Formats: sequence, C-alpha cells, structure tokens
Amino acid sequence: MIPLTADEERVLTPILERMSQTSHFPITLERLVERWGRFSQEIAEGFKATGYDYTNHLDGRDLLDRIVSEVPPSLRDRLFREYLDPADSKFRSASRPLTRPVFGAPANPKWWWLRAPNDLTGELAADLLTEEGQ
Repeated sequence: MIPLTADEERVLTPILERMSQTSHFPITLERLVERWGRFSQEIAEGFKATGYDYTNHLDGRDLLDRIVSEVPPSLRDRLFREYLDPADSKFRSASRPLTRPVFGAPANPKWWWLRAPNDLTGELAADLLTEEGQ
C-alpha cells in the first residue's frame, strides 16, 4: 500500500477516476506500481511471455507516467524515489536499447518503449526482433 496524505488522495482520486473511465477498467496507483515492479523483476529473471504481454506492461508504465505528470511535485518526487526509480533501474539493467521502439509503441514513445530484455528467448524474441528488424 502506498501511504498517501488526505491532500494527495484528493488530488489523485479524480486523476485515477478519469483514467479508469477512459481505459474502461479500474486503475489504481498501487496496482500499477506493483505491476511495473514485478515486470521489471521478471525481465531481470528472464521474461518468457509474448510481445503482446511485453507491450501491455509498457502501456502500464505509460499510465504511471501520466499519473505522475499530473500530481504535485512533492508526491511525484516521492513516487519516483520510493517506487518508480528502483523498478526503472532494474528494467534498464535487465534490458538493452533498441534503435526503434518496439511494435505497438505510441507516437513519441518514452524510453521504456526503446528497450528489449537482455535475455530474449522464445516468442518474445521472435516478436521483438522481427519488429526491430534485427
């Protein structure tokens, strides 16, 4: 659970409600943070799923990015320091840069769309390397 002050909750609640309506599923900060951290760990241990699964996780990081861009700087700094920076660091160390974004990236993709796991195997390798043109 991410401890939030009453003021932080007041700011965050409408952001999450709006994003949930747009996405057509409930979005919570805790679930997104936990999911990104778990995904980063899975990449470090050898992610064995498909390119579709991989990009779904990158979409989740996009949602986190949108949330932190709308919260006050004090909450943004704390979220990065305590939750996002450690998971981002793990993801960076367990992945390598690509020359193009992975398939399905949005326009103007963030840095996580320009990385693939260091340990590429199975269907994920076929999906990402085919799209990368390597």
